[in-house]
Amino acid sequence: MSMDTSNAPGTPKSSHTLGPADQMKYVLEHFKYLADQRMKTFNYYAIVVAASITGSVTAFDKCPWQLVAFIGIVHLAMASIFFTIDIRNSRLVHCARQALMHFERRSGMDLQLLVICCDQTNDPNASSKSTETDWKRRHPLRSRIDGWFGKPGASFTMAFNAAFFLQILCGICLIAAAWWLKGPGAAVAAH
Repeated sequence: MSMDTSNAPGTPKSSHTLGPADQMKYVLEHFKYLADQRMKTFNYYAIVVAASITGSVTAFDKCPWQLVAFIGIVHLAMASIFFTIDIRNSRLVHCARQALMHFERRSGMDLQLLVICCDQTNDPNASSKSTETDWKRRHPLRSRIDGWFGKPGASFTMAFNAAFFLQILCGICLIAAAWWLKGPGAAVAAH
């Protein structure tokens, strides 16, 4: 059963019924909402990770190796789930950013005021492909990091991906430690 959202507050019936200012306001509100949701999701993730790492440290000292291995698997699953959610959220934010760029380019504003366009390409006049090539030439180390993490420079996406990677690493270390406790570590502890 699908919900009819055509009468929901803030939902335009079509782009033809709204003037340019209302369209811009709609897109801006949508962008703000999506960006806020992405940050709230990551904040929740940070709290969950802090609690799970605290529990992992406690469990490592006091629990059997099977439970330590299970906790490691939970770390892998949590990182994967939140990574998938963040991919979806970042795509939605990207769509709203593209719409904002469209309005900025059509607005006739001074080029220095085109915040979204400048943030995206560092040059509102250049095509995105030539600007990307020029940016990589001027910043070779940062462009290599971008290849690993996605977007130019230090960004939320880069920070989120680093956090997901570290949690996956934590899960792998817990699984390896559980294996060690089961086999070689058990023999060492017995002596």
